Amino acid sequence: MAALAAAAEELARRLHDGQLDRSGRPLVEHIARVAAAARLRVPADDVAEAAAWLTPPLKMHCLLSEIAERFPEQVVAAVDALTHRSQNGCLTAAEMQ
Repeated sequence: MAALAAAAEELARRLHDGQLDRSGRPLVEHIARVAAAARLRVPADDVAEAAAWLTPPLKMHCLLSEIAERFPEQVVAAVDALTHRSQNGCLTAAEMQ
């Protein structure tokens, strides 16, 4: 795993520690599966895998500014493009379901 993806994984695991998905499994397991799929589809692209790790934290915590402080613009742009938000930049409760 390259440096960007490793840093993104660390942040996602920290933010989602103890959170469960709708089926009662640790949420980070789902995020890890998405990141693994990104790694398999574009194996030489650390940005794609990092974005896969960071999109759920952004959806749940509105942390684009924190992501921008820690990751290069390519990762920030990918996460931003993959995230649905309401007008104020955060997801509504309905959007998170």
